[in-house]
Order: sequence, then structure tokens, then C-alpha cells
Amino acid sequence: MQKISLAMLEDIMREHAWAGDWPSFEQAQDSSFEDLGYDSLARMETHTRLRRQFNVTIEEDDFDRVATPRTLVDFVNSHHSVT
Repeated sequence: MQKISLAMLEDIMREHAWAGDWPSFEQAQDSSFEDLGYDSLARMETHTRLRRQFNVTIEEDDFDRVATPRTLVDFVNSHHSVT
């Protein structure tokens, strides 16, 4: 199964919830989603899409650990299931 990249994550998030003039995830990979303008609803929508597309469930306990583009990409790539 294909791994997710920062660019793929950015496309998913922009498609679902974001309209802003912020730096790309490549430039801001360690910035919090909150600082990038993503609210909790946008993150939940993204997590739903990641669960469907990559078969990765992000539990509430992990939600705060994946608060930046880099940590979310790393989490998905280390937890996705090959189907």
C-alpha cells in the first residue's frame, strides 16, 4: 500500500476543510494544525478520510500526538494496514 506524503495529506485537508493562504506542509511540517488554521472538525474529517483510504484509526488518546503535519504523516505511515 502506498504511504502518505506531506503533499497528499495537504491535498486531503484542503479538499475537506481549509481555505487559507498558509505555507505548504513541506514548509510548515512542524507547525500545529491549529496554527495552520485547521479546527477540530477539519481534523476529524481528515481522520475519517485517512481511516477509509489508509485503514488507520486514530484513537482519542493519539489525537494530541498527531498535532502537526509531520507527526500525522509519520503516524499514518507507521500504522497503516496492507490490504
